[in-house]
Amino acid sequence: MMAEEAALPSYSEAISADWLPIVAPYVPAKYYAVLCLVSRRWYEEFAPRLWRDPLRTSRELGLDPNDDLDWYTSFFFNHLSYGGKDLNSSSSFTGSTPMTWGTSSTTTITTGKSIPRPPRSDGDGFKATAKGAKANTGVGGAGPTVRETTRNMVLSTDFRQFATDTCDFRSDDNDRSVSKSLSLYPRTFPNLRCILLDGHADVDPTCLAQAQTHHQSTRVCTTTGNTRSADRGITESRHSSMFDNFGRRTCSSGSSGSSSSSDTVIARSRIRGWRDGDALLDLPGGGAVGHASGASDTHLHTDSGQSRAGPALLSLSCHPVHLPTKFFHSTYLHCLVYLDLSHIPGSLRASIQSHSLSPAQLPHLRILKVRDREMDDTTLSLLAGSFMSRLWSLDICDNRLSDAALDSLVGCSFSPVSKRTSVHFGVEGMLQVPQTLTGPELGLGSDTHGPFRFLVESEYSGTFSHPERYLADAPVYSSQDRANEESGPYQIPDGGTQGMGAAASSRADGLHPIKDDSVDHVKLIFEDAAFSPTGDSIASLHLRDSSTGLTHLYLSGNLGLTCRGLERLLLAHPGTLQRLECDMLAFQPRGGETAILPPSVRFLPVPATWPRTARILGVMGAAYAFRPAVCSDLRELRVHHSLVTQTPTLEGISCSQLARLWLAENVIAPRVEMAYPGGSWLPDMNSRTERLTLAYIPRRSSGRVIHTICRLVKMASEQEGSIRECESGKRRGVPVLKGLRYLRLEFEPNPGGDTSTVEEDDLDAGELLNLKEDEFSFFEDENKLPSSFTHKRGRGGSTSSGSLTPTATGESVEGDSISLASPPEPLGTKLKHYPYSQAQPDRYLEYPSTYQGNHFKVLVWIGDGVMGPHPAVNEYMRRVQDRQMRTVVGPVSPLHVKAGAPAGSYIFHSAWDAMVYPPTKLAVPDTADLRRMLDTLAGIKAYRRRTGMMLEDMEMKAARDTGVGKGKVKLGEPHYHWSGKIEVVLSSDVSNREYWRR
Repeated sequence: MMAEEAALPSYSEAISADWLPIVAPYVPAKYYAVLCLVSRRWYEEFAPRLWRDPLRTSRELGLDPNDDLDWYTSFFFNHLSYGGKDLNSSSSFTGSTPMTWGTSSTTTITTGKSIPRPPRSDGDGFKATAKGAKANTGVGGAGPTVRETTRNMVLSTDFRQFATDTCDFRSDDNDRSVSKSLSLYPRTFPNLRCILLDGHADVDPTCLAQAQTHHQSTRVCTTTGNTRSADRGITESRHSSMFDNFGRRTCSSGSSGSSSSSDTVIARSRIRGWRDGDALLDLPGGGAVGHASGASDTHLHTDSGQSRAGPALLSLSCHPVHLPTKFFHSTYLHCLVYLDLSHIPGSLRASIQSHSLSPAQLPHLRILKVRDREMDDTTLSLLAGSFMSRLWSLDICDNRLSDAALDSLVGCSFSPVSKRTSVHFGVEGMLQVPQTLTGPELGLGSDTHGPFRFLVESEYSGTFSHPERYLADAPVYSSQDRANEESGPYQIPDGGTQGMGAAASSRADGLHPIKDDSVDHVKLIFEDAAFSPTGDSIASLHLRDSSTGLTHLYLSGNLGLTCRGLERLLLAHPGTLQRLECDMLAFQPRGGETAILPPSVRFLPVPATWPRTARILGVMGAAYAFRPAVCSDLRELRVHHSLVTQTPTLEGISCSQLARLWLAENVIAPRVEMAYPGGSWLPDMNSRTERLTLAYIPRRSSGRVIHTICRLVKMASEQEGSIRECESGKRRGVPVLKGLRYLRLEFEPNPGGDTSTVEEDDLDAGELLNLKEDEFSFFEDENKLPSSFTHKRGRGGSTSSGSLTPTATGESVEGDSISLASPPEPLGTKLKHYPYSQAQPDRYLEYPSTYQGNHFKVLVWIGDGVMGPHPAVNEYMRRVQDRQMRTVVGPVSPLHVKAGAPAGSYIFHSAWDAMVYPPTKLAVPDTADLRRMLDTLAGIKAYRRRTGMMLEDMEMKAARDTGVGKGKVKLGEPHYHWSGKIEVVLSSDVSNREYWRR
């Protein structure tokens, strides 16, 4: 680990007597070999760093990528393994002439150019001898030249950046191929923990399944004494030089003579020309020279049991060949904790049905990544039913899943214990199960909506203004803690402090980092754990914890999933999710009891004027489901930008991309705001969420997207200021949440064709900051449409050139139906169609519902049928007259209540969601409107520059007036500069990404 990657030491670590572990992470890898010669203590610190991942070390020491495969085969089969047949073959990959630098113990160096002779002194005993064209590998014929204690330091083989630009043409030489080496890993690297073969098409991972596991496994620790007898039979050199100055020379060990280790020390100390990082000296006794016998020695102890029988991490992502069905029947893979099978051809159904990919073969598996594996609802149901709640991280992105698949996760993969509680009702509100319906009191819901849940608000929760909203949860104790008082509270690594006997239902406190399931982090954990005194670490043990069920879930790229399906998942799960990704979800009304239809089929009850192939994508009307009352532990979220901007993404419309952006922002977004007023996610909605990623942000905007993102940053600044005030005025010992600290903005490619002529310098950041809400509000005039929404029609009713032509025509519906394209009725007008056809209609309609085999009736609120002051209610009542839209029943959310629906009531969600779709035909906007669209990124940068300059001016003024200096200016108002990190990802295409950080 380089200096920039290492965390700064704590005060107690900095003043400790053993300072070497503090300095070691900052030392470049090229100095490791030299530092191993200083003493045994330094050897114990730097030898594991040099050997833990030979492939990564070779790259850091300068191995040319073109020589990767040649170096690997020579390194593995000539020096490490028992499996090489032609062990005396040339180890040179430069076609060079070997030279021997000799003492009583011979070391052969192959070089492509002349090597300067090291300085000589009296009695140095060195001589340079040309040995001809063939290198003497010094293997001795039958075994590895590297001692077992050194090979046990190899913990990872990471091929991700190794030999990626070359192909292994040794496919016919099965005895010296990379695939062959995999089958020899158990014997060659007994302590290997991580294997990463991502994207290597020429490597056959099935060789891992053929590997045989040792009866005993090993771990690294330190004891005293000389070399164990098991190591003495291994042919070794006083200078076992495996890592070389790559591309120039190779150091190979020769047979050991009669010289002592002290002779080697003297010889090495006199080679002043020895290049740093050329070799690791694998000396007798396992340490560097210069210490007497009895000093500490790094070697292995054997542990019985299965926990150390094989690798814990295996990544095979992007392998081009389908894996055999019984691939995981190998005992060598029995202890996997992390498994990545993403982007591999073929389905996993056969492996699951044959119980190969199951807890029977992988009892320790906790992190599973299966992106782009042709997974459908049935396969996911089998997977969830097999592993149940053993997995805590599941990546199922880019598959063929629909909303029905999420029900399988809720029923099997989450913890049975809910994290939700009424303790925080005053601050956050509370999710409540209805108990007053006619029929059974348990299992209330519908097959189309899911379980019924109401979010009950307190006096402060609806406005997110409770004075204690930034305070972290207090430790939770149970009656069993009395017997454990001496032990003190137990610190949960993923956040939260509990007593040893605390109830399992207590949620994390929101202060500590959550578990990181990234491959690099997991790899680092298992590497560090292998060298701990017990062979494990708290972090590695926590990775194996299976009591929590799913806490990390990745759903992006499943086009069959909908916004309402996600909302249903969040309401039904026990509140345990800590990290969630769902970047591209379809928004559409749920149409009756029918299954999910393909995108080519028009979803009912979408208006008939809506193009058949058009789709609205986004997460609208679901912001309340990300609040702590629902998602109690949510800390990291990656989601479509519409969660904040209320502006969806349009697809399948026959017009330019720029025109689609304009339509989404000026036609669809006002209707979304009408249906779900105040539906944008805000930082104070969940102060426990620290990292937010907004995906698929358009590069061009008419102003709404820029305004809403700038407002998000502004409110993050206000939250930051409020948290700072809370910290200064809080009671002693009460921790405070961090709030939103990281914002990542992922932009879509810049649309081609028409582009805006407005540059960043032309934008008025003050206008972006001071935009009024009603400038984008639908409520200013519910009948008002953008000036360029419609075009003049030509003869015969055909649209003018360039306008959209819907592919779906209006079709009559049997029974009661209405024309939504007709102008809205004036205020006070009474609707005439059913269910408002009676003289005095009831505000509620009795509707039969079925959920999990239970049949009951629900009183659904439909309004009085009279046009009133609430535009959303008026649109809802108009659509309720259509029988197709009286299908999906569910409880109202806080957003429905804000729009005018009664709290605690039930509505037809299909009718409410349908108001997002415009009742009239879409038309292409004017060219002038498209040219006035702004660069979204330029607008955000202009706003950030303006707030940063305001903060600097205020800091300078404070320094002049009070002499206090920078850093003492109050956060938030009036400058609104947010000190959190914003990362912007600009994507011109899938493979080309640019980054801007501020």
